[in-house]
Amino acid sequence: LFSNNPNIQEAGIKRGAMGVFLKLTREAEKASDERSKAFRALIALVRTLVAHETTLLRSEGGVALLAELLDPDEDPRTREKAANFITSMACNGESLKKEDVKGFAVLVAPLLVSAGEQNV
Repeated sequence: LFSNNPNIQEAGIKRGAMGVFLKLTREAEKASDERSKAFRALIALVRTLVAHETTLLRSEGGVALLAELLDPDEDPRTREKAANFITSMACNGESLKKEDVKGFAVLVAPLLVSAGEQNV
């Protein structure tokens, strides 16, 4: 619904969807389907909207959440989605700070070793 649809993304933001998806993601059990779906919805809501990506990272604890979702015990698809979102933000050159990239690199590097084994 939100993915690649800026008008719908903005409407979702205005109606508090970011808070709802963040709450669901944080409260769901690690590696659960519920957590994965809530996180995917959150990313679809903010992706490519730099102001909202930045809000997620700087005001809503998004850096820590992404780091948590890169944990090797997390669902491989969720880790892949987190890594792809980080890559997307790195490519836009606006949302991430250098210190964010350094921290994420340390977390992503070990996952690359086992990515092929987990079909991601």
